[in-house]
Amino acid sequence: MNVSAKETGKSSTIIKVEIEKMLGYEAEDFQKLVLDAFDKGNKLVVVDLTKVKFISSWGIGALMYGLTTAKNRNAKFRIAGASENIRDTFSKIKIDTILEIYNTVDEAINN
Repeated sequence: MNVSAKETGKSSTIIKVEIEKMLGYEAEDFQKLVLDAFDKGNKLVVVDLTKVKFISSWGIGALMYGLTTAKNRNAKFRIAGASENIRDTFSKIKIDTILEIYNTVDEAINN
């Protein structure tokens, strides 16, 4: 599996994407981890994109699924560790205006 989840004990879960190219093949696993995190009562999911260098429209769709799921459950969904290239992609398609993006996982959890 190219994605993994870890609960932090602060009613939050970190989902780590462990591939350089988020193309969407991992979307099913990702979506399951998001649902599992919120089903367990977590109020925050942080997606760690530190290792990701490229994200496709399918990958962006998976992130939007996470955001929508969080909003439907009155929870938060945050992005951490996105590279400059990923941030530029987010900016070009204007989703940086709806996603909460942080430099580090710690910042995303503690803000």
